[in-house]
Amino acid sequence: MYDQAPFAACTANAVAGLIHYLRMDLSQSDDYERLKAWLATRSADTVFAVHLLEHLPRGLDAEVLAEMLRVARRRAVVAVPFEDEPTPAWGHVRTFDLDDLHALGASTGLPYTVDEHHGGWLVIDPQDPQDSRDS
Repeated sequence: MYDQAPFAACTANAVAGLIHYLRMDLSQSDDYERLKAWLATRSADTVFAVHLLEHLPRGLDAEVLAEMLRVARRRAVVAVPFEDEPTPAWGHVRTFDLDDLHALGASTGLPYTVDEHHGGWLVIDPQDPQDSRDS
């Protein structure tokens, strides 16, 4: 099986190259802090985590989502596969279902939606409609 979206591999290679260029080991707190400084608060309109969270142990999803919301001006989008069991061949260590996504969205205290389309989608909108910074 191969990736049918070649741009995805190109993007992944570019990010991997950047992290290598910056000599970052994201498991080390100093390097993680350098990356956080590079990604300024509210520096992107939308932050995506597409097929990422299923690769992380349960409990890290809230931390990842908090970081996404720090960087996002308008929304954070999470996409996960729905599987009965994690698929080790793809590096999956956990599964998600609609209830998991609702719990994750509700934990933020922000408006969110959950949808099912080829897996699950969580969209969180941290933008305050009264916030004049984005007008």
